[in-house]
Amino acid sequence: MHIPPHVRREAQDSNPVQEAAQDKNPHRRECCQHLTGKGMHMIYRDPYTPHTGLSLHAYPSDTKHTLSRSCRVRSVLAFLLTCLLPFSANAFQAMDIESKKESSMLFAPYESNSFMFKRTDGDAPSSEINISVRYFFKDPVDRDTKAVVYGFNPFFSYTGKYDFYWWPVRDTRPSAPVISRYQNPAIHLRYLIPDSSYSRVGDWGDIGLEHISNGQALTVQDNLTTVQNAYQSNNNAVMDSISRVGALYAITFEGRKMLTERSDLTLKWYAYRASQEADVAWGPYANRNVSFNDFQRIRVQWRIKYDGFGFTDLPWQFSAEANIGSLGLSEDSWNFLLNTPVRIGKYEFPFALSAHRGPMNNLSDYTRPQNTFAAGFTFAY
Repeated sequence: MHIPPHVRREAQDSNPVQEAAQDKNPHRRECCQHLTGKGMHMIYRDPYTPHTGLSLHAYPSDTKHTLSRSCRVRSVLAFLLTCLLPFSANAFQAMDIESKKESSMLFAPYESNSFMFKRTDGDAPSSEINISVRYFFKDPVDRDTKAVVYGFNPFFSYTGKYDFYWWPVRDTRPSAPVISRYQNPAIHLRYLIPDSSYSRVGDWGDIGLEHISNGQALTVQDNLTTVQNAYQSNNNAVMDSISRVGALYAITFEGRKMLTERSDLTLKWYAYRASQEADVAWGPYANRNVSFNDFQRIRVQWRIKYDGFGFTDLPWQFSAEANIGSLGLSEDSWNFLLNTPVRIGKYEFPFALSAHRGPMNNLSDYTRPQNTFAAGFTFAY
């Protein structure tokens, strides 16, 4: 059968199967490029943040570098299953390491490790991811014990905090959905205070050399107009990308006092911060030469543990934390965390609630007061 030349050319230039698939799913190509080009970054981060109700927003369907709704939902479900399934009764015992009197573990949680679903004033819903670990240096002779240097135990710690914008109702960021909020590697010397008439087992003092930043790249001085316009238009994507250095290095002094066997009080003093990147050119503190010292000189934390009230054999725990700077109580900030593990069948589910009030919610816009609420899971506290 003879086929006219122009028909053959049209058939070669078109593929009706591919065209139909692209018409039905215009996001398919973008989704595949995102997954194969950059990979999926599911990261575990400090436990204090957010909620004020869920609102639906329209968003352009042609936004690039975002996952389609089905891809995001499947990714989040896979992540949660990966986190929750291993939590049998035996694996879950690692949660309460800090309260044990003399843990011999060299590698252990440092502060809270959590995955929370949160809501923040003036921002879209997201998940808060907290990772915090520490590693005690080994004794050069007995490799299974902690090193001791002039009576101090040296160790390395890392605390990272991230927001993960994955909610199907809206794509709120133009590129990767994980936003780095807080990066805090540190080296510590910790002294365990012996039990006496003035102290309890579990009391300690700590000297730290810490770096504090948010891992972003947009400097205020070089992008002043861009940042001011973003503040006026409430453009969170730009505000989140502001580079902040709370301290190129900071010298800190910290101590814990056991009040009872189930409660303790911890005081941390940020004695010196070198090379802060803290310029503010917007809002009530514009061009007033403020710094992180004005909002955080001292951190005070109180914790108390309760019995599981029949829901679990593990303790419940409530903690309240206050940050006070040179501006005093006029600009103090608060973090609250309630850990409520519950046994369901053979598994322990580490349910938790957290909230934040005041400034210092994130480093990018640290002078801005925000109220947040979150519910999720705390894997170690």
